[in-house]
Amino acid sequence: AQAGLKAGLSANEVEEILTLAKSQPIKDKLKSATQEVLEYRCFGFPFIVCHVNGKAEVFFGSDRFELMAHCIGEKWMGPQPLKPTAKM
Repeated sequence: AQAGLKAGLSANEVEEILTLAKSQPIKDKLKSATQEVLEYRCFGFPFIVCHVNGKAEVFFGSDRFELMAHCIGEKWMGPQPLKPTAKM
C-alpha cells in the first residue's frame, strides 16, 4: 500500500488493486502465466517471447531489443528514438 501511495495512486486506487490481487480471476491468471513461462523455460527477467511466423522466439535481457526488432522485421531506434544522441 505504501509503495502505491508513494507512486501517486490514491488510497481508493490502492485499495482496489489490493482487493483485485486477492480475487480468484487474478490468481488464476497468475497461475496460467506462471505455467506458460515455465513451458518456455524462463529463467530471469526480462524474458520476452516473440511469435514470428507461428514460431516462438525467446529473448533474455534488455540488451536484446535490437535483435528482437530484427526478428519481427522492425528497426530498433533505441529506447528514446526522438531524443537526439549526437553531442558536440
